[in-house]
Amino acid sequence: MINKKLITKPIISFFLSTTLSSNWSTTDSATGGKVTLGGIDEDLIDGPIAWLPNIYFDPTKLNLWNINLTSVHARAADVLALASNETLSHSAVVDTGLSFGSALRSVLDAMAKVFGATYNDSDDVYYILCDRAEGVELVFTFGAVNITIPNADRLLWPGGYPADPGDICSFAFSVKSGSNRWSLGDMFLRIHTQYSTGELKQ
Repeated sequence: MINKKLITKPIISFFLSTTLSSNWSTTDSATGGKVTLGGIDEDLIDGPIAWLPNIYFDPTKLNLWNINLTSVHARAADVLALASNETLSHSAVVDTGLSFGSALRSVLDAMAKVFGATYNDSDDVYYILCDRAEGVELVFTFGAVNITIPNADRLLWPGGYPADPGDICSFAFSVKSGSNRWSLGDMFLRIHTQYSTGELKQ
């Protein structure tokens, strides 16, 4: 698109609105989202933009958007350090084509323990009482950048958000195998994300 002069800047911006009435369903009151090609919609941004380098970027190839992951904290606990693979370095692929997130079982087990969630082998899902997750911060750290995942986005709410007392929710994370690289989809990327194939912005 740059070569054809359709856009002037190598930037793609995504706005993914938060669904509140019935999270992750097709019958909710979400207001939708927006894709901006070649720039940033400043009306959708509140505060400074944090730019992070794509650690495997190659301008000659189709790339995954992969960023270094320093830590993941649930309450005050670093779940990467609690997991059995704590000696591994971690990174995260951020992908608008994914709805949820995924990580190694050992890391998600450590996160689930802090939240009080239970893994169900037959469903391959972590279940938790919806109200138990209230007040537990989930923070991803990328170098000097901290990103907190709101409660509405880190769980799946079958009865809608907020839940009724006693309702069962599930983590918006699934188990992956083989790689210590996290995959972070829409539950992480909302509300606004920019990708740039140009120089790292300041």
